[in-house]
Amino acid sequence: MRMTESGFADKVMRFILSRDTEELGELTILKIACQLNISQSHLYHIFNVEKKIPPGKFLMMAKMIRAAILLEESKELLPIKVVSKKMGFCSPDYFSRIFKEHFGTTPGKYREYSRQRSIPRGKKPDDLKIAGKKRRREKKT
Repeated sequence: MRMTESGFADKVMRFILSRDTEELGELTILKIACQLNISQSHLYHIFNVEKKIPPGKFLMMAKMIRAAILLEESKELLPIKVVSKKMGFCSPDYFSRIFKEHFGTTPGKYREYSRQRSIPRGKKPDDLKIAGKKRRREKKT
């Protein structure tokens, strides 16, 4: 692949977005460059010219979006420090700061808001648990 061909940045973006959570958390610009057999500076230059943003910024956005999905959709509520570690952050505090820069709120408040959105109007989370238990008992009899 010629590194100056048009669409190279799209290939880099597809590469980043196709990673599973663990791979994405460990991904760095250096690792991407090594995988594509080019230098970091060349990767940076081409990506920046084609997309008008640095590749590191795109990578961080991808990690933040994946973190938001983990906070919203995990069946068991993963602690924020676990989500932070899955996304490759050494410090949950740093993760929270970056998350707030991207979404305007902390990971905890984001999770709380997303859970409230998924609860039917007029119901509290405790009401849903009780109703679920009643339905299970009714089916047994």
